[in-house]
Amino acid sequence: MRFKMRLFVAIFTICFLFNFHTWNYLSYFSTTVESGDYQDKHDKMENTAFNKTHVVIDKLLFFKLVRSYETGKLMKRMTKQSGMASGKGQEPRLDGFDTNDPSKNGRTMLKKGRPIFFLKTHKTGSSTIQNILMRYADRHNLTLALPSKPSSYHFKYWHPFQNDSVIPLVSPNGTYDIMCHHLVYSEEVKYIMPKDAYFLTILREPKSLFVSSYNFFGIGGHNCNRTANEFVERSIPDEVPQKSSFRTLKSNYSKCGPGQWVRHGVLYDAGLSYDEIDNRTRLNDIIQNFDKEFDFVMLLEYIDECLVMLKNQFGWTVEDILYIKQNEASSSNKTLQYLSQQSKKKLDEYMYQEHVMYDYFNASFWRRVDEYGRQRLAKEVDLFRQLNSEIGKSCISHRTDRDNVTDSLLKPCCKGLKGYVLNPAKRHDWMCRRLAAAEWAYTDLLRNKMELRKVIRPKLRN
Repeated sequence: MRFKMRLFVAIFTICFLFNFHTWNYLSYFSTTVESGDYQDKHDKMENTAFNKTHVVIDKLLFFKLVRSYETGKLMKRMTKQSGMASGKGQEPRLDGFDTNDPSKNGRTMLKKGRPIFFLKTHKTGSSTIQNILMRYADRHNLTLALPSKPSSYHFKYWHPFQNDSVIPLVSPNGTYDIMCHHLVYSEEVKYIMPKDAYFLTILREPKSLFVSSYNFFGIGGHNCNRTANEFVERSIPDEVPQKSSFRTLKSNYSKCGPGQWVRHGVLYDAGLSYDEIDNRTRLNDIIQNFDKEFDFVMLLEYIDECLVMLKNQFGWTVEDILYIKQNEASSSNKTLQYLSQQSKKKLDEYMYQEHVMYDYFNASFWRRVDEYGRQRLAKEVDLFRQLNSEIGKSCISHRTDRDNVTDSLLKPCCKGLKGYVLNPAKRHDWMCRRLAAAEWAYTDLLRNKMELRKVIRPKLRN
C-alpha cells in the first residue's frame, strides 16, 4: 500500500513537472508575458493576473505532450535536412521561449549577423516579410531604422528616400541593423545602412498584383462596385496609350479608375518616376541596378522557398522565418476570383513594365533554386509548411474584421483589413503575439523599446 502511494505521488509529481516545464519547453512557444514597458494598461493588468494563475493538470496533457514531441521532431528533421547548425555539431536551439521576453535571455548572445535592408513594395506580401524582420530585431535587441516623423510608418513616401527622414541614433558611432519600412528607393539608402548590408526585396506576378491592389485599395467599391475583371474589360482601352499614368486613366476612362498604387506602384517603389514609366531604357537601367545592388529579389508566388533559402543563408533558425499572413483584405473586399482571357491579355499590355521586371527576376530566382538544389529545397519547404501550419493552429483562434479586434497590438491600421484573435491560452505568448502583430502597432512598440534602451533619440510629440 505504501509502495502504491509512493508510486502515485511520483507519477503525480512527474505529470505536474511535465505540465509546468516540459510542455513549455517542447511546445512551439511557452506561455510568456511580454514586457509591461511596451504594453498598454490593459495588457499590464492581464499580465499581472496571468502571472498568478496556477497550473492545472487536465486530461489534455497527454495530447499536448504528443503534439509537442512531434513538433520537436519536425523541427529537428528540417534542421538536419537543410544542413543548418547554430554551432559546430549542434542543431539550432529549439527553446528560447522559456522566459518572459526572448530579447532578455541568452539568445541575445548569438551573433546578430549581417545588417538587412528590405525594400518594402506594395501588395507583394511585403508586410509579412517585414513582420519577420521586425520580430528578429525585437528578439535580438537590434536597431531598426524608423521614420523620424511622429506617427509615420513610411519614409516621406512622396519623393525618393532622403536620409534625414530616419530617426537619428543616440551614439554617433552607432549603426542601424535593419531597415524595412516603405520608402521610394534611392542611393541615399546606402548612407544609412552599413556597407555590408544585405539588400532584399520582393515582387509579385503582375496580373495577380493588379487584382490584389485593385481590391485592397477599394477602387471598385467607391463609385460603381465593379470587380477588377469588369474594370479591365470596360475601362482599359484595347490599346493602352503612352504615358498613361494612374491619374490620367482615372480621369479619362472611368470613375472607377485605378488608384495610385494599382498600376506601376512597385516600379515607383523601385525609384522609377511616373514621368519615366514609358522610358524603356530607364526601365532597363532600374532592373540592371537592382540586379547589381540587391542580393535577393524574392517572389511572392514562392515565398516559402525564398524564406527557407534565406534562413540557410543568414544562419537563422526555423522559428525565425515562421509567419502568418499580414495585411490581408477582408473577404467583402475580395471582389474577384477570376480574370477572363481577354482581361489577362489587356493586363499583359497594361502592366508591360511590371512583366519585364518580374520575368527578369523570375529567371534569376530559378537559377538560385538550381544552385541550392531543387530536391533539397522541396523537402525543406514541405517540412517548413507543416510546421508553419501547426504554428498557426496553435496561436490563432480566427481572423476577423478590424473593428472586431480588441487587442491593440493586433489591431490592423485600416478598415478593410483582417486582424487576428489569439487562442485564449496564447493571449500572452510572446511569439504568437508578435506573429499576429499589426504593422503600425508593432512599429510603435519597437520605437518605444529603442527609446527606452536609449538607442534612438526620442521622437517629437504632437
